[in-house]
Amino acid sequence: MTMTLFATHETELLLDWKAAIAEAPIWDAARGSFWCVDNVVGDVIEIGVDGKVRQTIRRDRPVAAVLPRRAGGLLLAEGLAFTLLDADGGERVLATLDANPATTRINEAKCDPQGRVWAGTVAAALPVGGAALYRVDAAGRVDRMVDGLTIGNGMGWSPDGGIFYLADSPTARIDAFDFDDATGALGGRRTVVHFDVGEGWPDGLCVDAEGAIWVAVPLTSEVRRYSPEGGLLARMRIDAPFATSCAFGGEDHSALLVTSGSVPLPPQMIAAIGFPPPMAEAAVRAERAGGLFLGRPGVRGMPSAPFPG
Repeated sequence: MTMTLFATHETELLLDWKAAIAEAPIWDAARGSFWCVDNVVGDVIEIGVDGKVRQTIRRDRPVAAVLPRRAGGLLLAEGLAFTLLDADGGERVLATLDANPATTRINEAKCDPQGRVWAGTVAAALPVGGAALYRVDAAGRVDRMVDGLTIGNGMGWSPDGGIFYLADSPTARIDAFDFDDATGALGGRRTVVHFDVGEGWPDGLCVDAEGAIWVAVPLTSEVRRYSPEGGLLARMRIDAPFATSCAFGGEDHSALLVTSGSVPLPPQMIAAIGFPPPMAEAAVRAERAGGLFLGRPGVRGMPSAPFPG
């Protein structure tokens, strides 16, 4: 497949949300809208490509991800739990991960093309190797799939479903795994993108219909597009330094929503990113920090699979 050549794209401010850390954007095709969360505050919002907020759900506790359900309602990743929200207002816990809730939480979660949930964790003190990757099925069965992560972050799948991408942020790597779509098994791990010191680190990511990886890079005001072999293909700029994640959506999946944050990063994170502290301090004071941005880079994304439960 031919990749679109290198380009720099601009975005427009969709919503001046001023979120602490806006994260986990996802397109809900059934509702024709994006969902995203304020990871720190615990707000979940539904927003159209027109910038109108359709609803806000306040959880009053950190929420790592929001996933639409096939039957309606949502699946939320909160702390170490996955909570099912029904369309009629009911809720129940589907599953809980086997980690210490006093020190560890879910950092990112997404559905694979078959609807299984994948979740990366993070430990509060960021110990090297202190996080893991889990898989959760519709019945609530939990399998621990990868150990030794530091921050389990951005995830995505190739258009043919045969490759799974995972960012482990402080290692400055995006790794690829061979992915068995029938069983959800992983194999053949290798690094496809590695950031040099001072280039930043990978945060949330998505994959477009050409198979290229779009990844948010905190403190750089941009999302970068890489080929599956790791070549830099494009940059998309936002008017805020702390880009956190991205997702394609819209009726034809041609719109790319980029989220951003407005809270200080812990010193160990700043050191890992490789940027000077003054840059990090300026990022949280930026006028549009914590906003949502929308761009149309000339390529399309892929439909997001809803959670089947």
